[in-house]
Amino acid sequence: MKKLLSLLVAVLLVVALAACKTEAPTTTAPSGGDTTTTAKNVIVLPTDSTAYEYISADEIAALDDYYAESARIYNEVFGQFGHALEVANTTYTSVSEKWALQAIAEAKLLETGAILPGEGQGGNYAVSKVAYGTVSPVYWGLDNSKYQYALVCTKAIKAEDRAALKALYVEKKGTGTYLAAAREYLTSHNYEIKRTLNMAYTSDPLTFDIINDYHSATSEPLCLTFDFLYDYDVEGSLVPGLATDKVWSKDGNKDVITFTIRQGVKWVDKDGHEVGTVSADDFVAGFQHGLDTEMVAELVEPLIEGVTEYDGTNFDQVGVKAVDGKLVITFKEGADTSYFETMLTYLNFAPLNRAYFESKGGAFGIDWDEEACEFGQGPDSILYCGPYIISQYTAENTFVFTKNANYWALDKVNLDTITWTFNDGKDAKKNYNDFIAGNVDSTGLSSVTLPLAKAATYEGSNLYDAYAYVSGIDANTYPFWFNGNRSAYSSKEGTLYEFTSAKTDAQKSAAEAAMANRDFRLALSMSIDRYAYEASTNDPEIALNSVLNSYTPATLVHLTEDVTVKINGTYTTFVKGTAYGEIIQAQLTADGYPMQVWKADTTADDGRGTGHGFDGWYNVEWANAFMERALAALAEEGVTVSKNNPIVLEIPYIKTSTTSLLSNKSMAKSIEDTFGGLVVVNVLPVEHVYSLYYAAYFNETGADLNVDISKISGWGPDYGDPNTYLATFLNGAGGMVKNFGIY
Repeated sequence: MKKLLSLLVAVLLVVALAACKTEAPTTTAPSGGDTTTTAKNVIVLPTDSTAYEYISADEIAALDDYYAESARIYNEVFGQFGHALEVANTTYTSVSEKWALQAIAEAKLLETGAILPGEGQGGNYAVSKVAYGTVSPVYWGLDNSKYQYALVCTKAIKAEDRAALKALYVEKKGTGTYLAAAREYLTSHNYEIKRTLNMAYTSDPLTFDIINDYHSATSEPLCLTFDFLYDYDVEGSLVPGLATDKVWSKDGNKDVITFTIRQGVKWVDKDGHEVGTVSADDFVAGFQHGLDTEMVAELVEPLIEGVTEYDGTNFDQVGVKAVDGKLVITFKEGADTSYFETMLTYLNFAPLNRAYFESKGGAFGIDWDEEACEFGQGPDSILYCGPYIISQYTAENTFVFTKNANYWALDKVNLDTITWTFNDGKDAKKNYNDFIAGNVDSTGLSSVTLPLAKAATYEGSNLYDAYAYVSGIDANTYPFWFNGNRSAYSSKEGTLYEFTSAKTDAQKSAAEAAMANRDFRLALSMSIDRYAYEASTNDPEIALNSVLNSYTPATLVHLTEDVTVKINGTYTTFVKGTAYGEIIQAQLTADGYPMQVWKADTTADDGRGTGHGFDGWYNVEWANAFMERALAALAEEGVTVSKNNPIVLEIPYIKTSTTSLLSNKSMAKSIEDTFGGLVVVNVLPVEHVYSLYYAAYFNETGADLNVDISKISGWGPDYGDPNTYLATFLNGAGGMVKNFGIY
């Protein structure tokens, strides 16, 4: 499972560094959400049920009470999706057919009303000292969090120079010469390049064992401390890292890939002292640890031999081995290896020094004891083979990454020091003020700070006019999550991070019944004006830039050949070049759902269309049609809803954060206005950002999810296939299915 992302991180960090991404076109927003539709009295709602016995009654009977309840709910809500995804991943005859079937599965996911697609990272105004195109542009894996190649200037880069760098990037992409050309451009245009980078961060790691956690708070700092077998460079090319080459071969009917490990790469401790040399077995040890901690099985189970059968005692049967100093990976017969190489830059192939791990209390197999193991408890407990050593760390204060003098590719490292300073999000102006003071090197411009930038003079010019640009949009996704099975009404009781519900018992019971109803959730999805939501914290003219309409970005993949699949029993052909989102739309339309996840747009994606930059869900008439049916069903259950007895929902916000308040108030107003007071959304203040995290980000199970609507976390792709998103809603194992209050 990939980095579970914090939305606050997106606001403060990645949008600021999206100088290194593809910049998005500016779009002019409408005055409000699109409510145009057929007259309400002719609206025909879809009647199909999402219930499907994906998990058998016998399987459910064998589970403990909580998991049995979760399984029953999964069948009711996600059964059709789970079945469709299983069909997609097991019955395809080509990669393009698999993508088409996955799109059909995603339509079934969206029809559950469990999520409303939110936004990607970026698409807002920013100013930055980081040169365009000098951080990896690849959206999956962790390379886009590695900054060692970045060119950082002593002053902000003007918008016109950023545009020139973008044109230069297009010219040089794929040649391996862009970094040198960008350096020459900057120095010839009176920019001084420095060897430091200063950033904000918003959450401390949950562990320093990167193979034992999938939160971005852990993976983003730690990925600077080691290298992968291969890496994506700043031009998006997959290039050798700790492996010098890879060779594909066959073992009977099974695919095999063999990596030659780079010789002489040093493991060092926190003081830079040599501890050992990176070997093929380090990758075997890392993979085994990942299986033991259950962090990688979901990713690699469909691919690698023996993973499904691994029980903690039989790792010798797993197809990941060190043979004659090389790393050899054997795949299952018939496994789809088309996207495997895109998986090489994530934690499933992080190296781990076996002897050092064991010396710190680590164990493999059934003896693994997370509580007893000392490994990963701090930056002093791990080894380093990457570009940086964590030379200083104070929780909720500072990270300092210092260049590793023993790094094998030291000549390629452009930054000697990277410093992260904690930002708790309480002050919406802090990152901007820190940029002006020179304490951070990039900042996004929100509705709070944009007026300041428009009034500010920087290096003799107006900051906004001369330096602001529209940041790129990546493939991360931050939906609105609807908790369909809330059972927690307090988190971190008695601590600084406590958040406790303000509902009465009657309000809790009524809301639980409502959120369990699919029509109610779909009504909520169509009642949230996402233009207003984004415009509350961003410039209204570009507020729709980052808005997504599907969970998986609609243009993540395009068919590489013509494909014919069944849409509700009818054979339908999608031609080569068709976008993933276009197939989602075909299934939604066939099922009678009104949301628009795809539209033809000759200005987007080389004229092929787009799935972002517009609000294809907000529709007051359809929202009320779904609500009318939901309320009728609730009445049959004995839940009477009126303006005097509304459904009460809760979402927390950071008390001192203007942007947190504005966005959540906008969402609440949109819902309340749509339903005329039949639904009330209480926006409740918390003192600390960690109150949000413990309510709906750090929660390990759905039973700990202490909100009705969550907008705190998001998901980023592990690899270049739609399954990296869809698998997060797998029965029991999916990393985001817990946001529905189960597992």
